[in-house]
Amino acid sequence: MWLPEAQLREILSSDPYPPWSNTTDEAAAAVNAFFDVFAFDVSHRDKIDVVLRLPFYRFLFTSPSGICYLDLLAMSEFYRELVLGARGWAGKVHGDNFTMDVRRLAKRIPGVKALPKISGLKYESGQNGEIDVPLLVGHRLYAVECKAYSKGPAFMAGEPAATNTRNQQISSWVEQAKKAAETLAAQRSTVEPKVPDEVNEIVWVVCTSGQEFVCPVDKFGTFGTLPRVCTVAEFLENLRAEAVNVAGQ
Repeated sequence: MWLPEAQLREILSSDPYPPWSNTTDEAAAAVNAFFDVFAFDVSHRDKIDVVLRLPFYRFLFTSPSGICYLDLLAMSEFYRELVLGARGWAGKVHGDNFTMDVRRLAKRIPGVKALPKISGLKYESGQNGEIDVPLLVGHRLYAVECKAYSKGPAFMAGEPAATNTRNQQISSWVEQAKKAAETLAAQRSTVEPKVPDEVNEIVWVVCTSGQEFVCPVDKFGTFGTLPRVCTVAEFLENLRAEAVNVAGQ
């Protein structure tokens, strides 16, 4: 299948797809980024390997004359490579990368404001703390604790020791998030930057890269219908619904 590249980009950019794009400009940026990563053009000739064949994930080819060729038979391999790549990403994404991804996706939602990282929390133990992802929706501030740790084979096999260890980890994440939110509420005028005056509620959430096997789902409580320990998808959907509700008030 082939189409003029400009026409294909225009068609794809005309349909925003939340939460990755909410406007046609954001959709166009996403389409351009996709082409930059996955399109195979004349500048990549040196990567052609006649023994190993082209990389399986390549299904989009562009010619010097501006024509795009789509190899529909390669789509299944493309999806397979994405899934395998995502599994590797999820196992290594803990830390700053995951935190930045949560912030980036949240700030794309109209009505959600991503504040700068809040530092300067002073705990009774003498330790310092910070809120990596503070998100403002109306008068409510979400103090988000981002956690992304891979699940080992022993845990996935249901071994009791591994399961207990994971449950203890989740409990420690919850305590960390609760303590950070409570401390922030008490020290809102002394942290850097200080909490905006319009904030009248601070809510803690533990956001994970994959579904944690928490049973029951509300074991650590809920905020409305949102479990306090939730996936990125669940959290973004909650933010989107709340932002719409605030806008309609």
